[in-house]
Amino acid sequence: MVAIATIADSSRWWEENRVFAKLGLDGLRRPVNGGLKALMQVAQLDGNARAARSIRATDIAFRVAPRINAAGRMDIAKDAVELFTTRDDERSRELANNSRIEQ
Repeated sequence: MVAIATIADSSRWWEENRVFAKLGLDGLRRPVNGGLKALMQVAQLDGNARAARSIRATDIAFRVAPRINAAGRMDIAKDAVELFTTRDDERSRELANNSRIEQ
């Protein structure tokens, strides 16, 4: 989550931000959070969709972050919060696929 926020915020990749982004990008290949897994699938960045390549900062900047930020711009930020806090995999998939969160 920190990597997504760092990249989405267009933070400079100096010092600790570089470490946050690097470690986070590595971790995004195998997300534990159900909502993050669902979001990565919708963005076609899950293990099945990306042909054995690493997730890059540009993937996050252009395919993941806009889906999260759109909810805030559309005044439905609670959906984005629920996406990352629900323990129900079906609800995670529903929220990730929800057109209000998509680009």
